[in-house]
Amino acid sequence: MGHTSLDKIKALQKNPANVRNLCILAHVDHGKTTLADSLVASNGIISSRLAGKLRYLDSREDEQIRGITMKSSAISLHYAAGEKDYLINLIDSPGHVDFSSEVSTAVNAVTGSLFTSKVLEDRAVKEERAEEDKEEGDVKPAECLGSEQYPAVCPDPQQEDGHQD
Repeated sequence: MGHTSLDKIKALQKNPANVRNLCILAHVDHGKTTLADSLVASNGIISSRLAGKLRYLDSREDEQIRGITMKSSAISLHYAAGEKDYLINLIDSPGHVDFSSEVSTAVNAVTGSLFTSKVLEDRAVKEERAEEDKEEGDVKPAECLGSEQYPAVCPDPQQEDGHQD
């Protein structure tokens, strides 16, 4: 997509009909932060070569040292779908069960979620809990599948997003 300016983000904020609030849900090590890095890179904020390695939204020192997300982090991103521009307020939530309150808070703040899972592994307890959280709230899920061998595959955000244009 290229570089997105702060002015573009500010302009998009003025049109609530084109704002989407999403969180990323999954078990620990199932690609949430890698997906977030890839989306951040799509806006030119970081290099696409660093996506998955930089852990851009893991800004706390203890998160960087441990290599896990411990606190939810948010970022506003530009997404263009054809002639239409959207502002995506994205929350990268923790995956470890010890931080489930962070996940619940993220789910309550959004209207949609990206649910990542490794294709070849069984679903973990945390993923089942994330599914329950989605069902309890008014959250529209979209599942993204990925593994070490294959990049994440996600649905088109324009389809089934729960919003009328």
